[in-house]
Amino acid sequence: MRGKYETYIVPYLAEIKQWARLGIEEREIARKLGVAAPTFSGYKKKHPELRDAVRDGRQDAVLTLKNKLFEVAAGKATTTTVKTYTTVDKDGSTRKHVDKIVVQHPPSVSIKL
Repeated sequence: MRGKYETYIVPYLAEIKQWARLGIEEREIARKLGVAAPTFSGYKKKHPELRDAVRDGRQDAVLTLKNKLFEVAAGKATTTTVKTYTTVDKDGSTRKHVDKIVVQHPPSVSIKL
């Protein structure tokens, strides 16, 4: 017979990491899994793979935020496709055209690195 950890936690380790990456609090993760928050906390202490999934998800989130913060502080150019169309030349060959715009976002002077 499988225990509650093997049934309710192990099959969802990838989702747990993703939820942690999204910033979902541990008590909410526990609720999503159908276990009590203290039980989830106990599982983290006993099972390194669960502890690692939560930790790795949180670290991914922090790294993503740091990268975005740096982009805002330093300024960044973004390219957006406005229009895509195809034309036919006189010889019958087709040519694909893509119109894009580039927007330069200035550095933010209010962010201190």
